Amino acid sequence: MKEIRADVWIASSFLRAKQTAEIIAEGLKVSVVLDDDLQEMRAGQALGMNKETLDELLALHNPKQNPFSVIAPGAENWPQFVLRVGSALNRICHQYEGKTIAIVCHGGVIDCSFQFFFGLNAFEMPKVGFQTNHTSITHWSRQEDKTWSLIKYNDARHLEGH
Repeated sequence: MKEIRADVWIASSFLRAKQTAEIIAEGLKVSVVLDDDLQEMRAGQALGMNKETLDELLALHNPKQNPFSVIAPGAENWPQFVLRVGSALNRICHQYEGKTIAIVCHGGVIDCSFQFFFGLNAFEMPKVGFQTNHTSITHWSRQEDKTWSLIKYNDARHLEGH
């Protein structure tokens, strides 16, 4: 973690990201701001379902064919998720303009970051697939011309030797 030097640390308020952020905060002696808008896609009534029922719902759910479908009542669809995360990233980038920001989040949020930073259509699933690994690091950099560059993706070197 010594390679990451951030002015601001933000984390999803979902348990996994929050716990990871707490470990980072303790180790680096930094404070972390929790942000509900950086949560993974909200599953609505699918949250807490048993595996068999969830597998049945997933078999019927195809966001690539219909991005507006939901897995269960109260769940987000893909465009709602992308717009929530994109709005959060936009807010964070403006709020902390000129600062280095580290965000502890989930794979779906990283997937949405591609759509946000590359300016892809929020109303459909990307034409490319992302295989974001747990605990990996994604690094974006804002250029002088205000465009974004992807510096690294799925970097897990910090886990080597552990």
